[in-house]
Amino acid sequence: MALERQVTFWVAALAVFVAVLWVLSDVLLPFVAGMALAYLLDPIARRGERLGIGRAVSALTVLTLGWIVPWFTQVLATTLTVTTVGCLVLITANRLRRRPAVRPDTHSQPKQLRTPRY
Repeated sequence: MALERQVTFWVAALAVFVAVLWVLSDVLLPFVAGMALAYLLDPIARRGERLGIGRAVSALTVLTLGWIVPWFTQVLATTLTVTTVGCLVLITANRLRRRPAVRPDTHSQPKQLRTPRY
């Protein structure tokens, strides 16, 4: 009977633990992500230490690069997106401007379909 009681206790404890993690997941996620990022970036800081750079300077370098690289990527992506949308607007405006006027009295299909020249 003692084994059954222990199993029941540990199953209940596991259920409570999972429930607490589920309820607090929004709060805990930044901390877990920070720990994972620190774990992944620690070898770079250690490498800087081995090269003779102090731990603080090495960590500051990793932190600076951790801000600059995503910022640069965001600037590049934004620039490309704005340029692409601008080109799309210009191409659409040019195509609409070259579109032949529709006359209300002609509803029939043209005799020969031509491929448009762009």
